[in-house]
Amino acid sequence: MTISSKILSAVILGAVLGHFGAAQATPVGYVTTPTTYFGPVTSQINNAPYTRFASQDWSWRQAAYGGLFTSAILTIGAHDVDPGEIDNIYAYDANSKGGQWVQLGKLTGANDAFSNTSFTLASNFFDDIATGLMLRIDIDALSAGWGVGLTNSVLNLTTPNAVPEPSSLALLGLGLAGLVAVRKRKQA
Repeated sequence: MTISSKILSAVILGAVLGHFGAAQATPVGYVTTPTTYFGPVTSQINNAPYTRFASQDWSWRQAAYGGLFTSAILTIGAHDVDPGEIDNIYAYDANSKGGQWVQLGKLTGANDAFSNTSFTLASNFFDDIATGLMLRIDIDALSAGWGVGLTNSVLNLTTPNAVPEPSSLALLGLGLAGLVAVRKRKQA
């Protein structure tokens, strides 16, 4: 086997292995702090306008993501989510019954501590993510005097790795068959 044929074989093997590599997912972080109400992860979070109370509910929109993805997890960073405090998070589903707010769950955390709460988003929100998912917090849903500060809102999307199309596989197969035929002809 000549050096050029060894190099050609190595290139073909590399292309085949790269083309058929394991299809693993890649997380894509989308961090958005679109309003002045998201506070810093410092002691300033305890000051206005970052710490808000029951009468100060608000909403925000994540940045739009138009690429392909297979799953979505929303993580919200908060400060001072006390035991017994209920701070509900909602996402707007534009296609559900003409558009409605859907409760994702409530924030979790501890007194005077920073924490993150994650919510797995169902596929009905995927079209909303493509246009910019709208979110809302119902601060202190029981109006018990609790306050909370949000530090960030992160949308983690899992994108699929490229999977070869049937036409790409056919072209690769024809190329390999041609190489085999050329090699046999040279040997004959």
